[in-house]
Amino acid sequence: MYVSLKLSAAFQCAFYAIYLIIRVEPLLRRSMLWYNHYDIRAAGAVRLQEHTGLKGKEQYICDLFTIICQDYDAMNQWMSLGLLRRWQEAMVMSLRLGPGDRALDVCSGTGEVALAMARAGVVVTGLDFCQAMLDQAAQKSRSLGLDVDWVPGNALELPFADEAFAGTALGFSLRNLTDLTRCFGEMARVTRTGGRVAVMELAWPRNPVVRAGFGLYVQKLIPAAAAWLSPHARRDAEAYQRLQPFRYLPSSIRALPDEDEVIKKMESAGLQEVRARRMALGAVCLYTATR
Repeated sequence: MYVSLKLSAAFQCAFYAIYLIIRVEPLLRRSMLWYNHYDIRAAGAVRLQEHTGLKGKEQYICDLFTIICQDYDAMNQWMSLGLLRRWQEAMVMSLRLGPGDRALDVCSGTGEVALAMARAGVVVTGLDFCQAMLDQAAQKSRSLGLDVDWVPGNALELPFADEAFAGTALGFSLRNLTDLTRCFGEMARVTRTGGRVAVMELAWPRNPVVRAGFGLYVQKLIPAAAAWLSPHARRDAEAYQRLQPFRYLPSSIRALPDEDEVIKKMESAGLQEVRARRMALGAVCLYTATR
């Protein structure tokens, strides 16, 4: 009788264990805890293709940022838990610029990095191919009394002379580019010899527990909360439904190359002393290099 009860209990425990694995496994799989990096990238590439469709990635990105530009700064602050400006300041400091130095902020967006440089007395040019974002940036610089040259242009074909800048930065935009090597080559070209290049981007944390939490955060919490918190998402529901900007974020992060691959691409573009520094429990990576 006692043995029979023990066997029965063992079978029940086994049954519940199998049931839990079946129920929990998809959640863990989606959170990337069991995926290696290349599986993540493959899944991300598929989802990116779904988002961008036949229009092409560049046009999709331009349309996406046009509809979110008014909410962009506020959304970035809460999605980064208020840490975004600290990360941006770390990137600006890594360029080692002084007052009067010329610097370029590539994919400037609403201009937060460019404005941080301008506050330090740097002569700044901010470039972006989305005019709506540049308009927001220009409005901010005027209200702050800061002089920044806002230029429409493509990161893959920078409209500047060789060695025009002492430092060049690109913040949280690698995910939006179609050719990283070409972008790094253009950044190297317009940076003077001995100048600095800094690139900051989100990354998948190496710690499996943090990685799982990060996966759930960007894939589940951000899309759900962003759609609710954004007033323009409710005002222009058709455009948000069509472009799904807050679902693009996790897809684009999944499609990013890993740290070593980014370093190799920067080196192949002619940059030297390329270094990578992890921040925010490994969820953000700052790449620095010398021209």
